[in-house]
Amino acid sequence: TVTGVQTCALPISTGFTTNNRSQTIAGTAEAGATVTVFDGSTVVGTTTANAAGAWAATIQLLDSQGGHAITATQKDAAGNLSAASSAVTLTLDTVAPAVALTRTADADNGLYDSGFALTAPEGATVTITVNGSAITASDKFDIAGGVYTAKADAFSGSEVVVVTATKTDAAGNTG
Repeated sequence: TVTGVQTCALPISTGFTTNNRSQTIAGTAEAGATVTVFDGSTVVGTTTANAAGAWAATIQLLDSQGGHAITATQKDAAGNLSAASSAVTLTLDTVAPAVALTRTADADNGLYDSGFALTAPEGATVTITVNGSAITASDKFDIAGGVYTAKADAFSGSEVVVVTATKTDAAGNTG
């Protein structure tokens, strides 16, 4: 039976999503205790609590995508080992969201000669440049439900129109 040793406390009780494997984890423990941080059952960091009991460790989450249960234990100077802290789940997401941009041919002849329509994924940031200058999309396009349809006479046919679409997910990955 371990007595006289408090369980390590992690300051956050709910997890978050990140695209960065490197995380700084902090908490409280008995002053001078050795704190060991785990990702599941794998040790990912060790540090020592200061005189006030505060500690911090920079860890590397394991490579796998998805949830990582982070816990910490402490061992005091007498060698007593605490129970693990409550787990905090950090979700590792390093995969950028898929972005597809499609042009729609004119209904009358199937060509792209009178402007164009494009569809961007929901939540995407669409950037449109005409002859190298960024434009406000709503000036040249009717936009509804992610579909951008060129307004009548918006383009003469001699412009160089470049369209890009990007989407950033909750973890900060941009695709």
